[in-house]
Amino acid sequence: MTKSNDRNAEWKIKLEQWKISGLSGAAWCRKNHIKYPVFLYWCRKTESFINKESSPTFVELTSPTEQTSGIDVECHGIILHLSKDFDGLAFQRCIQLLKGC
Repeated sequence: MTKSNDRNAEWKIKLEQWKISGLSGAAWCRKNHIKYPVFLYWCRKTESFINKESSPTFVELTSPTEQTSGIDVECHGIILHLSKDFDGLAFQRCIQLLKGC
């Protein structure tokens, strides 16, 4: 493995640790003594992580009584509630977006 590949692998692990931590990028960098601009560079370079501080997050809130039978999909602590008449194409798009996070 080349030195470049070693660095890429090292940063992919670091970025996964950041993602799991639930901290903002800046807070995680302070805690781990990493310069924030270096962190942002590696976020962009790996392209598999999105800077969660600058990307908006939308969550649909529904009343528990409004939920119909369907399926729940859980991955890495994220739960998607899908009604029995969910839009399959929209679901595929969501999965593609989540793969990029």
